[in-house]
Amino acid sequence: MSAVFWDFLSEPPFQCFKTPDFMKEKTLIFTACGCVLLCGVLLFLCRTVPSGKIWKAYSVAYVQKSVPAETVLGLLDGAGITGVLSSEHEPFPPLSRFAPVQYGTYGAFSYRILQSVFFADKSDAFALYYIPENDTEKAVEALSASEAEWGIAGRGGNRHAVAAAVFILFLIFLAFAENRLFFACAFFPFVCYTAASPFYDAASFVCLLGFGLFIGQKFWRRRGFLKKTAANAVLAASLFLLIVCSAFSGVKQTLALFAAVLASCSLVYLLYKIEPVLRGKKSFNPVLIIPARRLPFGTVLRMRFALVPAICVCFFAFSAARGFAGVSIPHAKSVYIPAPVRKTMQKDFSSRSYERVLRTNTPERLPDLTDFIHGFWYMQTYPFKKLEKTSGGQNENAHKRPQFGEKVEYPNYEKDGQKLKEVAVTAAVFDESYIADVIRLALGNEDAAQEASTHSAGGAERLLAKQNGFVRTVYRRSDGTQNDISVFVFTLCAFIYILFLLGILGIKRLI
Repeated sequence: MSAVFWDFLSEPPFQCFKTPDFMKEKTLIFTACGCVLLCGVLLFLCRTVPSGKIWKAYSVAYVQKSVPAETVLGLLDGAGITGVLSSEHEPFPPLSRFAPVQYGTYGAFSYRILQSVFFADKSDAFALYYIPENDTEKAVEALSASEAEWGIAGRGGNRHAVAAAVFILFLIFLAFAENRLFFACAFFPFVCYTAASPFYDAASFVCLLGFGLFIGQKFWRRRGFLKKTAANAVLAASLFLLIVCSAFSGVKQTLALFAAVLASCSLVYLLYKIEPVLRGKKSFNPVLIIPARRLPFGTVLRMRFALVPAICVCFFAFSAARGFAGVSIPHAKSVYIPAPVRKTMQKDFSSRSYERVLRTNTPERLPDLTDFIHGFWYMQTYPFKKLEKTSGGQNENAHKRPQFGEKVEYPNYEKDGQKLKEVAVTAAVFDESYIADVIRLALGNEDAAQEASTHSAGGAERLLAKQNGFVRTVYRRSDGTQNDISVFVFTLCAFIYILFLLGILGIKRLI
């Protein structure tokens, strides 16, 4: 892999590739092909889905805890929003006067944690309200009346729109490029990078990088190509800022960018080796005699071409700014809220999915639907458990996680002639049918929930059941990378840079 870079960056224009050692050249070609495949896999593995939608069917609003829940729910109710999940919900599983809830635990979580942990952020500075997804815009308008700090988690842009905008830019530049194969090989990996990391800041710099490569494609295969490319300020500045941007975004984005750069270099090298074969001759084209330093920029460095990335960057800058609209929290990145771990998501509520999610170990996990099921089992069966006492004065067996197929029985007596006969009666069986019944109770009556007031629609059990499968939960930063303040800053830098470039082109045109 290092040999590819070393040879690629050698004397222009790639004279070192014309080596008499056929085996070395063959090895480099196969290495470049392997790099392209490896980079494709790496881009797929390092893809990032923006947290524009954290929970299915719900948006998460966080409001400063100093504001009473009744006040917030009143604002939402006044906006016509029903079915809000909040800390004012009815307890589920329901309290049992027979069960010592002050001691009872389900897995690693107490009854109090089960009821409250989903309605506050990790720092306990904000209260969380789960609003039906279709009412998100209404919630923004309603909460705007509050002077407290608040926000809507995951209000990011559409990742498909970001990738589509960059792809359209790619097609426009490809249509006007003189060396289309070079431009396609050099820029398409960065289009894939945008699809893998669809964030406004990265997409803005990729657009500028595309403009730089569009300028550079004019000098392809000319003597002094690398020197001319290195002097391309648009290309150099956009690539540098893209590297800095990915470093701020995280390890996955940095690895994805590394894969895109490596794939671009490998494809350009393969094109250099294959292009003479495609032309049907080994000799150089006479038109390539003119060195790169003597070719003017005029045909590519034009206002109409610079306007294409400018329009895209304006779109990204506007979208990034709009992502902060209505959010008065100055440091949204510090708000960590309960969120599902997508890689642990099971497709249904079957016994197989239940057992599979139990086997999934997630560090620092929060309660999930299995804990609510275990809690319901504990509440329902505690009165029938044997009451042997341990050294702590409590029955430890009553608090263990139920095993699949476990039964709870209690004795009953029937008259058999002149005698009483003891008969075991099954109170409950922990099986797939039992799990389905608890989930049905957790979801409740959907029609009734829509008609209910905002403070009685349900608790976290409804939120978890709405995911249509078992899933582990953890604390996660609410808005991912896209609504981080650094995204806005980097996108603004790209916007200012493109305005500066347009200004220079405008002045040159006037002169």
